[in-house]
Amino acid sequence: MRFALYARGVVISIALSGALAPIAGCAAHRDAAEVKATLQQRYAAYAQAIAQRDGPALSAILAPNFEAINADGRSAPGALLVRQVTSFPRDPNMHSAASIGALRLDGDKAIASVTTVLTSLRISKGVPPAHVRFVTVSDDTWVDKGGTWLYERTVANRVDAYTDGKLTLHEVRSTTPAPPALGLPTP
Repeated sequence: MRFALYARGVVISIALSGALAPIAGCAAHRDAAEVKATLQQRYAAYAQAIAQRDGPALSAILAPNFEAINADGRSAPGALLVRQVTSFPRDPNMHSAASIGALRLDGDKAIASVTTVLTSLRISKGVPPAHVRFVTVSDDTWVDKGGTWLYERTVANRVDAYTDGKLTLHEVRSTTPAPPALGLPTP
């Protein structure tokens, strides 16, 4: 049960770490401050889609080749990420906030360094309520496709989970080879 809660929180916090609603415009025609401000405004809208477990809204922002890479190096395609997020029950106690620390524009791409904080109150039968907090630091790549920004890749560099203020999970991205992709059998 405890692991399932952490797995759910990690999936949701990684999803929230960089997935934004589509944004019109081309990176080459905007300055970094303008793009950063626009992206920051979109985090709230995307967080709402996550909170509502709205699969179509989540899918609409992903590039066809979307890839999420966990801090442990495992990767997951967009379809799997959407399936996982939408399979979780809605959490009325969940709140999230994302902040772009740095943004770099490279042609039709925007690369954002993002910190996402997700909080909730865990309520389970037979267990006292507990305050949980997930902090994910990620690097996210967005690509401008025909005037719409699509979310192409997120790389979680660090994921920390806290229960009642106590650190319960700490994952840091390493440079060692990645394990097999999530959802795929090991050869």
